[in-house]
Amino acid sequence: MAMRFVKTEILSSSDGLSHGESKTLETEEVLQAKRAQQTSGVKTLFEQLEAQKEKAQEAYDAKTKLIFAPPRSLESDDVEFFAAEERKRRLVADARDRDEIDAFAVARAQFDEATASTVDFGPPKHQSHRREAPDMPDVKLRRRPAKRPRSDDVPPETTNVSSPPAPAPAPASRGL
Repeated sequence: MAMRFVKTEILSSSDGLSHGESKTLETEEVLQAKRAQQTSGVKTLFEQLEAQKEKAQEAYDAKTKLIFAPPRSLESDDVEFFAAEERKRRLVADARDRDEIDAFAVARAQFDEATASTVDFGPPKHQSHRREAPDMPDVKLRRRPAKRPRSDDVPPETTNVSSPPAPAPAPASRGL
């Protein structure tokens, strides 16, 4: 059904400037348009826009209500699931720790076996203030050279600090 404009009122003016008076038309065409509007449920443009505005506002309110709603507590199924996951994680971590400890113990035992047969510490020697050279025919011990003083250890009187060079004279300006 095509919508078409139906003239229902005529504005009139006595002075030609203000159109405050209106005359309502009661023609057959106007009555037929009113009946069609009532039976078809067609709303005016204002009513349609208001309905759309209300729907949009309700959708917005529903979204913001979900955003700003307080957090929900976990259900029992969720709690059980998270507890089971935590138990699995702990079991895996404990197994990994046990494997690392066992591997360390094996490596330590192998190291102890290897070092026990090759290293003999012998009886403890008495302590003296001077070091004695070990009984090694190939090794010669040398003394370290005396420590040289660093530049910041030397007192300021003994350093040769020259004064900075004098600034260059300014260029002469040419007279015009």
